[in-house]
Amino acid sequence: MPTTGGSTRRTAYGTITNTVLNLIDANSAASKPVTMPAEIRGFSIYNPNPDTVWLKIFSNPAASVTIGTDAPDEVYEIPAGSGLANGAGLAVRPSREARPYKVHSITASYAITTQREAGGTAAATACEGTIEFGCASVDQQGNQL
Repeated sequence: MPTTGGSTRRTAYGTITNTVLNLIDANSAASKPVTMPAEIRGFSIYNPNPDTVWLKIFSNPAASVTIGTDAPDEVYEIPAGSGLANGAGLAVRPSREARPYKVHSITASYAITTQREAGGTAAATACEGTIEFGCASVDQQGNQL
């Protein structure tokens, strides 16, 4: 399985909805979308809603993704957790344990919706969290660029 290698980066902690966002390194002074192939290495996302929602990763920049039309390249279940005091609703995929599933094309993006497949609407309440990812100069097959 290809891997980008390199260090792990992280998006800024914030709200995640059905508005598609580009992966942006929170430690980058420029706050510009990542312009290298990326792999999702982990995440920590809280879903306050009473229903399951889905984190979708796209191998395209946010401006070219249409929720409801474009199929995601990776999908992760974020369990329901409304009003639960036991930590339910917090979905964590630790980067130290996770193996990358897919190396995405330049400027990958993400969103959360109410359906696993292409489509879905915004959850009643926005989710919150951060996504960890890696970048390097490799293509989707793992070849050096």
